[in-house]
Amino acid sequence: MAAVRLTTRPSDEEQYGHGLVVGGDVGGTKTAVGLYDIGAGELVSVARFPTPTEEAPSVLVERFAATAEALIAGASRERSELRATGLAVPGLVDRRGRVICAGKLRQWRDVVLSEMVTERLGVNTSVEQDANAAALAERWRGVAAAMSDFVFLALGTGVGAGVVVDGKLLRGAHAAAGELGDLRELGCAPGPAGIKLGDRIGGKVIAAHANVLVSEALAPAEALAGAARDPRLEELADEVAELVSIAVFAIVTVVDPEAIVFGGGTAEAGDVLLRRVHAQLEGHVCAIPHLVVSALGEDAQLYGAVYGGLSLLERAPG
Repeated sequence: MAAVRLTTRPSDEEQYGHGLVVGGDVGGTKTAVGLYDIGAGELVSVARFPTPTEEAPSVLVERFAATAEALIAGASRERSELRATGLAVPGLVDRRGRVICAGKLRQWRDVVLSEMVTERLGVNTSVEQDANAAALAERWRGVAAAMSDFVFLALGTGVGAGVVVDGKLLRGAHAAAGELGDLRELGCAPGPAGIKLGDRIGGKVIAAHANVLVSEALAPAEALAGAARDPRLEELADEVAELVSIAVFAIVTVVDPEAIVFGGGTAEAGDVLLRRVHAQLEGHVCAIPHLVVSALGEDAQLYGAVYGGLSLLERAPG
């Protein structure tokens, strides 16, 4: 994993001093845990484990904490250097770190996750919805560093968006802003009307469709990129782009962002996907935003979790 260096000033060290922050990105299939060195301004190590989707939240908390402690020990650092943690999770999360619901994590309802992690590791913990965390990360050290109005569109196991307006996250009255996976088709795209968008363009769905077409196990991004050389995948790429454009149309007409930052595994298809989505917008909206791929790749949510942890620290500590 290539290190991504801080590009803005003042540096983390100038603002927060020395020490460590551990971030966690809880996904629908795997959880990533990263050890961030404040003084160096970079992730120094990352570990991943399967997300215990059928278990109680306490199981995830223990695995996260144990992995964090192992990363600290593996870096030859002291446990006392840990100053904060942050988590990015799917679903709805309120301002105090309470997970209202978490998508496919069925047992994660009304869970004050921040308190659980703080009790286990003994440091303050930030918990943020995953697409929101990614949006914060892109503004912190990604392609949106100079933007005040943009949207991070997460195309992974599910579909969601982190919306930034006037430099601030738009959360909504019920912490549900950006839940684009809940959009329904209304006869404007292939397939039965009324199906949730997230159930049509989730990563596993795209991969399964590709497997049927070419009898080969392909990741979602590989399947879409393969359309350039395999006509059997062309129709799939066009259909995915048309479905993604439903979410993009909603974003453009309601938010009017400067840019939409595409992230998640499916977005790794890059221009193959973005060109098709752009073509869907042409002639239908007056102002097409910049469509760009995340600068942080699969680690966007992880960096957002780290940023959440950093935000809990006092400025310019002694």
